[in-house]
Amino acid sequence: DCFYETLSFTNHGETPAHFSAQLRFAAAFQDIFVVKGFSPKQGTRLPPERLDDRTIRLGARGVDDTTRTTTIELEPAPDHLDTTHARYDVRLDPGAAMRIGIVVVPRAEGHEDQAREKAAEFDPDRIADWLKERRDEWRDGWARIESSDELFDAIVERGLRDLRLLQTVRRGSDFVAAGIPWFATLFGRDSAIAGMQTLGYGHRIARDTLRILASLQATQVDVYRDAEPGKILHELRVGPLARAGRIPQSPAYYGTVDATLLWIILLGEYVQWTGDLDLARELLPNLRAALEWSMRYADHDGDGFLDYTGRLGNAVVNQGWKDSRNAIVDANGSLAEPPIALPAVQPYAYRARQSAADILRRCGAGREGVEPERRMSALRERFAQRM
Repeated sequence: DCFYETLSFTNHGETPAHFSAQLRFAAAFQDIFVVKGFSPKQGTRLPPERLDDRTIRLGARGVDDTTRTTTIELEPAPDHLDTTHARYDVRLDPGAAMRIGIVVVPRAEGHEDQAREKAAEFDPDRIADWLKERRDEWRDGWARIESSDELFDAIVERGLRDLRLLQTVRRGSDFVAAGIPWFATLFGRDSAIAGMQTLGYGHRIARDTLRILASLQATQVDVYRDAEPGKILHELRVGPLARAGRIPQSPAYYGTVDATLLWIILLGEYVQWTGDLDLARELLPNLRAALEWSMRYADHDGDGFLDYTGRLGNAVVNQGWKDSRNAIVDANGSLAEPPIALPAVQPYAYRARQSAADILRRCGAGREGVEPERRMSALRERFAQRM
């Protein structure tokens, strides 16, 4: 719930040192979609407050009528503190050292019951030991790869530890965020791929990702959020604009053509690696809904190829992994007009249906729900006609 930082000064010289160290602080409290330039500035900043001789509080009222604050505490108390900066008059004898502890505490209205750390209780050595214990505990939960090549082993180890920086928790379940800082949230495509790529080292992230995405699976048509029954989300957002419904990502947005297929594939890979049929049976209703979406909603022009329309003006136009507005062009370089059937998506669909068939066989499930034989026969006829 807090961000800790330590600034250390050491006099390595042979004479006393005297200097001024200043810290300046401010907070814009802008939604990520404002920062990215997709929306004008929103909300109202509140006047900063000096709470005591070591504490400043910054705040803003969002468009969702929620007040958010950032509290900054310093240890020791600075020689001067106002609402924009702190100043330390540092005097160090030869060989002497000084350390400044900074604790930044973000809070949103309605979550004030969370424990608030105090800078005066901030022990950097204890925090460092705690962080190392957490890192080692996390690493011990994954398989270890050892080879005759030390460089290869170091690369694998570094990659796993880097992955931890993207690991995120939602209501007690783990998933891998899509990237920092723009995409530090749940993305259907990215999280499903990360779940697959980590199965060789452990199954926890894949299992939790499957459950999280299933819990947010669309159950009805919602044009604003590009949702259709059975569809797996593209992106989850919980900022002020999302909470106020000013953007389609409010909170879940479904403008993706491949996340649903990748979720099915992830479930198939998870079962192959773990043999965990209990989870597969738990998610059978979600699996059937995802299959039904791929056969009923995902082919808008009836040619047998899965496509997307990007029909809402403020939504994601291109809905594959290349999702910038100018990512998909015709042979002459002009922007392609939806509906667009991406080549990469079609093998996803084929593999997803293979994975689903394997899961249904393993679980002893019947044919109810998606009528696979009739629908697959119709799809084969469409492909044959197209080719």
